[in-house]
Amino acid sequence: MSVRDRVKGWLTIQQDWTYEKEYGRQQRLLTYAARIKELEAQKQRPKGEAVNSNMRLCTYEEAYTLTAKELSEAEILVLASSRGRLAKDALATIKLCFQTLPDLVFLYGDEDVWEKGGKRTSPWLRPQWSPSLFEQYFYFGSVIAVRTDKIIQKPGGTDVRGLCRQLLLQCGGFLRDRERKRILHIDAVLFHGESDSLQKDYLANAYPAAGAHTDREEKAARVSVIVPSKDNPDILRQSLVSLARTVNKITYDIIIVDNGSSHENRAKIEKLKQELIKEGIAVSYLYVPMPFHFSRMCNLGAAKAAGELLLFLNDDVEAFLEGWMEKMAAEALKPYAGAVGVKLLYPGSARIQHAGIVNLPMGPVHKLQFLDDSRVYYMGRNRHTENVLAVTGACLMVRKQIFDECGGFAEALPVAFNDVDLCFTLYEQGYYNIQVNETALYHHESLSRGDDESEEKLSRLVREKETLYERHPALKGHDPFYHTWLNRRYLDTRIVPVCGGEAGEAASVCATRIQVLRKCRRHPALTVRIEYCEENRIQGYIFVIGDDNACYEKEIVLWRPDTQEEADWAWSSPALQEEACPSLPGSLWTLAAPPRIREDLQENMKDQIHVGLSGFYIEAAGLPEGRYRIGAAARNRVNGVTLLNFSNRYLYIRKA
Repeated sequence: MSVRDRVKGWLTIQQDWTYEKEYGRQQRLLTYAARIKELEAQKQRPKGEAVNSNMRLCTYEEAYTLTAKELSEAEILVLASSRGRLAKDALATIKLCFQTLPDLVFLYGDEDVWEKGGKRTSPWLRPQWSPSLFEQYFYFGSVIAVRTDKIIQKPGGTDVRGLCRQLLLQCGGFLRDRERKRILHIDAVLFHGESDSLQKDYLANAYPAAGAHTDREEKAARVSVIVPSKDNPDILRQSLVSLARTVNKITYDIIIVDNGSSHENRAKIEKLKQELIKEGIAVSYLYVPMPFHFSRMCNLGAAKAAGELLLFLNDDVEAFLEGWMEKMAAEALKPYAGAVGVKLLYPGSARIQHAGIVNLPMGPVHKLQFLDDSRVYYMGRNRHTENVLAVTGACLMVRKQIFDECGGFAEALPVAFNDVDLCFTLYEQGYYNIQVNETALYHHESLSRGDDESEEKLSRLVREKETLYERHPALKGHDPFYHTWLNRRYLDTRIVPVCGGEAGEAASVCATRIQVLRKCRRHPALTVRIEYCEENRIQGYIFVIGDDNACYEKEIVLWRPDTQEEADWAWSSPALQEEACPSLPGSLWTLAAPPRIREDLQENMKDQIHVGLSGFYIEAAGLPEGRYRIGAAARNRVNGVTLLNFSNRYLYIRKA
């Protein structure tokens, strides 16, 4: 080995050591034990006495033996598990909530495990009231509190779940609720369990005993399946034939809405229609030539539908398990139900494509996407039927009556976010959207879709997201069914507790103007992924494929063409397709990109080296007004080589 190679090897080891040290430091900052202390120190402590004659505390075992007289003697009844202890200030926090919220009837919070030595682990962070999840298991956990003067009659039952269910029925918990003032979840740890076996017992329905929501008899209902499709007869055939193969206990008809297939493909669809009719399936074919407009196509189909239930289905969704439509229909008929979705997998695999939409500060996100469904994720999020803020329009069922009441799909959103908008509207009208994860369908959407959309499509996506939140301003960055202490910032599809945020706020970085890109070459191995880009904030990750990322110092490169001609050239420049990068027209700016921990990248890209600090989250300062194409440069500290690459995303700086 030459001296030069020895030096490079030694320098690489040094960079690896520095990387590991910083990765460990940032990882420690994200642990629940570290963050919960900081968060609780910032929390406003309730004042006044925690317990007085108006509060009564008893165990779950004692709860269902209470007499009506004993119930009437306390204004607030607090029930807790005997397998642990209440958190400090839990009773004072509960009392304060009931004092300040006069309509509140039923309250619950969060819990964790207090290990010997005082270490806090296993946080169980819960959603706001979720009737569908309650029907699955006793997700309230180890502490609940009730305002006794709101109880119409003494609840009975042989376990706390049955008692709670009767209380929730009395306060309308299983009905549509616009106000949502009677049942409350608070983001506070109210209980410390002795071990995580208590949580496992709740999840397994072993303690307390399970009880199903069986007070209402299910009824049969006709489903109208609305399938938007154009020039895709083979995939459409696969989808519709799979319905015939897997649905046999419910009556349904199919409405195909075609916005302009070719003459040849139209003939194929007509032939498919006749084949299905011969199988006893009612099929309508609406041929309405027009530019693609998902909302309008679905609304046209809904207007022709005769079913009590509408199922909007993409033409690339394939059923492979029996009973899926029946399960969705049973949920959609419940009085509190809004839109109902179902788990979608990538074809021929156990990889999750959709398990409910979470509304984060960056916008709607498919949590658990790309993860392996053979594993069980946070508190069974890919196993249970539960309430979510939104489900995907690729497979969405809703009662026709409430679909019409809400105005159908918003035609102001022709392509994206129209499904989310409908779900937001249903939530605002007091309904609970439901995600069925006990069964699944295949969705033939490409696994490779990502940051490869055209500028036009990306611009449209930004505009439609802006329209979504203009229509629903109170829901921007807010999701009542996804705890604020779960990972929310990055496009990390896992669901993990990080308690209080991911490694702080955006780093403020002042932009530096440069004249030319010197001593660098464009290389596709340098991956630049932009996850979030609004106003002057940029978030994403940068890594070099197939190399040791610990050796690279990375920065953001912003390129602003001065004219429209330069902008057009910038998008398809031959220079950007070459290894060598000459000076570019317009102005160039650089921004430091302090590395942020991305455990999801480290976990999901095990074939890459040291990608765990590839994240960045910066707030750019000092940039003139304009539109900047976002790229990155990565300089190898060992061999001095600098790589350059550009994403297809733009940063827009506007005057205040």
